Amino acid sequence: MFAKTVDFAKTDLFPKNEPLCFSNRQVWLTLNDLAECKHPKEIIQDVRFCIAPVSQTFLKIITKTASEARNMMPCKIDLTRFAIGNRGSFCFPVVFEDRGHWLLRLRFAYFDKDHGVFARDITILEQLNRTAVFTMEFLANQTNIPVPRVHSWGTTTVRGQRCVFIVMDFVDGVSMSRDTLDALDEESRKAIYQQLARVTYEMSKVRLPQIGSIKSDDYPESLGKKYMAIGSEVGPFTDARLYYKMLAVRYWEYAMSRMPPQHRALTDWSWAAAQGAERDLFSAYLYLQLAEHIQQQEIPPTAGFLLQNPRLFENLSSYLFNKDGELVAVVGWEECGTVPLWGFHPVPFAKPGEENQMLEMLSEIQKKEGFRGETCATIYAMPLSVCMRKMEMLMVVDCDRWKLALDIYWWIFNEELTEEPKRSENVKAVMQHALDHMKTWVAKS
Repeated sequence: MFAKTVDFAKTDLFPKNEPLCFSNRQVWLTLNDLAECKHPKEIIQDVRFCIAPVSQTFLKIITKTASEARNMMPCKIDLTRFAIGNRGSFCFPVVFEDRGHWLLRLRFAYFDKDHGVFARDITILEQLNRTAVFTMEFLANQTNIPVPRVHSWGTTTVRGQRCVFIVMDFVDGVSMSRDTLDALDEESRKAIYQQLARVTYEMSKVRLPQIGSIKSDDYPESLGKKYMAIGSEVGPFTDARLYYKMLAVRYWEYAMSRMPPQHRALTDWSWAAAQGAERDLFSAYLYLQLAEHIQQQEIPPTAGFLLQNPRLFENLSSYLFNKDGELVAVVGWEECGTVPLWGFHPVPFAKPGEENQMLEMLSEIQKKEGFRGETCATIYAMPLSVCMRKMEMLMVVDCDRWKLALDIYWWIFNEELTEEPKRSENVKAVMQHALDHMKTWVAKS
């Protein structure tokens, strides 16, 4: 499927003559590497915390299950090597006697720097884990997107702290940084982009009946709740307006729970002094405004909703490539859910300024495959689609949420807000209006 390959011989992504990517220090570390690694001290402490006391009983269960699945092939979990993932996850190789490999991933509570909280709720972690497992199963069965096969998953305890785990196929690949991609020659870079566009095409073909996430094998008939960056879940929905209104409610509740009463009048508010709660307040206001705006639009009927993975927004870390530049897996599906067609981002991997070029590439794939239906390229440039995509991106923790919020405000009200001091009174007035508007709306609702 992903036919074109790239020669990475001149890059440092893979060491020479290394059968696996273990010795790549961009991915795999050892305890000796911790002193030299650039990860925050808190992460290093978490690594030491979770490696040493991993329950031997738990390890025996994992190795027994793995061994039975491979005709009683003996195996062990190598705790001397690990990869640090996003948001509190750590991966360890499961090594079989014949040198075959699986992967054990543990996920603990992580610190959400944007909202200033730890996602400690084990229920949320379990739901995210469930979404990842069943989404990968769905993609493996319904699309040509390469995803690891899951062998076992569940919840366990490490030194009294609950964590979730997945045992899956080991993928001999690494993610590619934007700098590495930009350093490739034009032909090689195009080959990479074609593979990324193919992933988007495969996702755009899937149409599901609700806004939500895949949490069981009952798909597509029944979807579960959709995860939000603020640590809660919503849905499922069959109406985009109800979806955005519920997002407004949840962001409002979250903002009010974290905003001190003495600050709720926003008398001293400014861009520079804005706190996370105030950002969530503004987000709630924008979600509500979009819901009300959609009600006034004539949106063509669509055949269901599309799967979208927030981890893929302007981020290449979830795409794994082998030594030949072939896409061997797409990982990180915990927060994947469905969105309205007009909120689907067809080229999340594109750099600013390259969107049209990537859309042309996607259109060529759709044409070649004989795709029938509303194409992503056709909808992409429509103003309402631009706004709805930005609203979906507003839920991504790692994005520049302030810039997105300002762009959305400009689109809805055709009025620009900036951080310039001369506009500070205008901005303060807008925030006060947002607060008053949300209070009135919530009271009526």
